[in-house]
Amino acid sequence: MRFSLIVATVNRTDQLERLLRSLASQRCTSFEVVLVDQNTDDRVKVIADAWSDRMTIRRLQSEKGISRARNRGLPEAIGEIIAFPDDDCWYAPDVLERVDAWFASHPDFAFLSTCATDTNDKPVAGRWLPQSAEITRSNVFRTHISFSLFFRQGAVRAARGFDEQLGLGGKIGSEETDCVLRVMSLGNRGWYDRSLAVFHPARVFDASPAVQDRAFTDGLGFGYVMRRHKIPLPHAFYLCIRPAGGWLLNILHRRTLARVYRATLLGRLEGYFSSQARLSAPVLMD
Repeated sequence: MRFSLIVATVNRTDQLERLLRSLASQRCTSFEVVLVDQNTDDRVKVIADAWSDRMTIRRLQSEKGISRARNRGLPEAIGEIIAFPDDDCWYAPDVLERVDAWFASHPDFAFLSTCATDTNDKPVAGRWLPQSAEITRSNVFRTHISFSLFFRQGAVRAARGFDEQLGLGGKIGSEETDCVLRVMSLGNRGWYDRSLAVFHPARVFDASPAVQDRAFTDGLGFGYVMRRHKIPLPHAFYLCIRPAGGWLLNILHRRTLARVYRATLLGRLEGYFSSQARLSAPVLMD
């Protein structure tokens, strides 16, 4: 089996069906889908059963928490390349074929990151680098998101997957950056390919408390991971205060967006200067 696609899923059916439709259309057919079900009912079982004649698909169960669910699927995966698509993303028909060819021609690299876009090629998360590049500690925050990552099995298993304190359902965000930095700390190389993309809906920015809370929580994780992995101070300082620019630029005319930038800024600063971040070492997780 060339690919194992570990999909943590909760509270979604239509979006999960869209992902599976896109996988059924892949030109590369050497893959399995490991559905890690965090629901309390059988909605995912019904979907898995319906698609089982078109692809290799297995359903596991897990307590809630995206990092916990991914770690539940990781020991069960048999593919040479491991990916963690969200249950609301989807693939173009040639994605697995192109990723397969990339790994075959780049034996010195342990992981690949693609961009995350909508169907109009507009990036949907973060400030992505405009060109392909090797992933480094300086550009790591602009070159990946969890559902766009593809790892060689041995590399992600050696790093022991995801820290279950991080990610949706955990205390703070940035679980994928923590994982990537731990993979890199073992001497592995990664590449960001701007010409490849995984499709995902764009985030909706509004003034709701939920969006502001998410921005603050993501900021906490961002700052925490920078401190945990000892990102050089000048670069960490720039990344921590960068949302201040967005806050000030929008405070008069786009107050809704300004509130989101402010929440991000406060989260990053609090995460970076927290006692937990100062005392945490970038060790492999048990």
